[in-house]
Amino acid sequence: MNCATPTYPLGTEVNLAGGAAMQSNVSPAREMFPLAGGKISIEAKDKAASPSFRAEYPPVRNLELVPDGLRQAMEESWARGRFEAHDVEIFLINGAYIIEECLIFDDNLQMISNVSDEYTDEEIEIALVCILRQIETRKLPYLQSPAIMSKRRAVNNYGHFLIEMLPMAMIANKLIAHFDPTFLLHRVEPPMLDVTLRAFRLLGIPLDRLLIFGPLEPVHVEHLVVVRGLTRHGSYMSPLCVDYLAMLAEKVAPAEQKKLFVRRRPGWRRGRSLLNETELGHRLEALGFHAIEPGEMTLEQQISAFSGADQVVAVSGAALTNIAFCRPGTRVINVVPSHFPDTFFWFIATHRRLRYIELRGQSDTQEAFEPTADFRISDSDLRWLDGLLQDNPTNIGAQTIAYVHDIGDVRCEIGEWAGFPNSGRCIEGFSIEASEVNGCIQYCAVLGRNRLSPWVADGHFCGSRHKGQPLYGLSVRLDVARADGSGCFCDATFVDGTRKEGVPAGELCMAESLAPLEAFRIVLERN
Repeated sequence: MNCATPTYPLGTEVNLAGGAAMQSNVSPAREMFPLAGGKISIEAKDKAASPSFRAEYPPVRNLELVPDGLRQAMEESWARGRFEAHDVEIFLINGAYIIEECLIFDDNLQMISNVSDEYTDEEIEIALVCILRQIETRKLPYLQSPAIMSKRRAVNNYGHFLIEMLPMAMIANKLIAHFDPTFLLHRVEPPMLDVTLRAFRLLGIPLDRLLIFGPLEPVHVEHLVVVRGLTRHGSYMSPLCVDYLAMLAEKVAPAEQKKLFVRRRPGWRRGRSLLNETELGHRLEALGFHAIEPGEMTLEQQISAFSGADQVVAVSGAALTNIAFCRPGTRVINVVPSHFPDTFFWFIATHRRLRYIELRGQSDTQEAFEPTADFRISDSDLRWLDGLLQDNPTNIGAQTIAYVHDIGDVRCEIGEWAGFPNSGRCIEGFSIEASEVNGCIQYCAVLGRNRLSPWVADGHFCGSRHKGQPLYGLSVRLDVARADGSGCFCDATFVDGTRKEGVPAGELCMAESLAPLEAFRIVLERN
């Protein structure tokens, strides 16, 4: 790393007072840059292929608690089905000024819009004045070795660092590693700094190649590499994010603990506290779960804990990003407020092929949009978790797949709602897979008045897909010879508001009005 201070003509002093930039007159330095403050876009010099992927609508318990506007926003991703391949862009900038987390100017002090994060005009002007002041006082650091942009806004967020900033650095390093580049980082709080340094050390990057700058501390670099296109907040996450992150775990041995309860740090300043977290913790402890607070663990300890787990129950927060280190097939239950719109962890679970479920708890607010409100989960939710997680579960290892109109296939655990109560969306077909007890669960669909599909089992599909033909009910029974003394019943909701509960095995679960089936759940019990 070679930093130097170039020679610039002295000019008028520029003062920063009260957090705002104050300039008494145009300085000689500003006159050197007649284009300063303009905005431009540049073309990428290289690309990294981000593959296409399919994603299923996640199982969500208590989806009816989520306000319609928030649900619809999340469904733009949840219901999309397929995300097409696209190119992640790699920019090489010869001569650049970097300031703040990710505000980048060219050698003419024009903001490069398509490689910078979003900043207000006021923030841009303050940054420009700061750069000019450093030029005039000959204090602006100059970096001659190639540099990699390794930071974005939200630098103190554990999740965004791991999923966005670190993969940016890794992709760029793969391209220019032979030049021994410098990695540009932002000054963060001590816990996050510890994570940052440990992450680069795990990747085998010497810490003397990390260059850290704070707020309004600019640097002028001769060659800068910037990666863009890995994420779009809420609507996209490239598989490359998780693939590159998995490389961190290669040198960390998995822990022996198989069941994790991930607490959200008490009193965390951003809210979203689970008000009955203590009760949840006691019940999970009785089921053999080990409680952890990732904020009190090193990065290596977090990687070890999550890579060794088979089941993870977590109060939603940045620490849940660690599911990126879980093995495919790990069951993850994200306990999240009803009023918090989020697809971040669903994307990670999709890329890692995890068995992901969201348990939505009632937010403690009357507002339609209050993402930081505290929340609680109900007694029935706690009982549901008991049944789902115990070593000898009552659900005997089954899953349901329902094809929902305008959404597609929705997969859920048995005992969960298949489809969406009170949504008005009809179910067109379904299947039940019972991997542990194949053939035990038999089912048929109501196709119309006095019209039933054949009885089937073993994941065979009842009904149709893509035809707009709703089902009007269903019936479920157990093969007595194979069910090991188990029993079952069915609950259902219909688009006209009809609700059926506790319909016994073998009986038809349908509305007297013959309204289309909207959602159902099957409860299996051991005698």
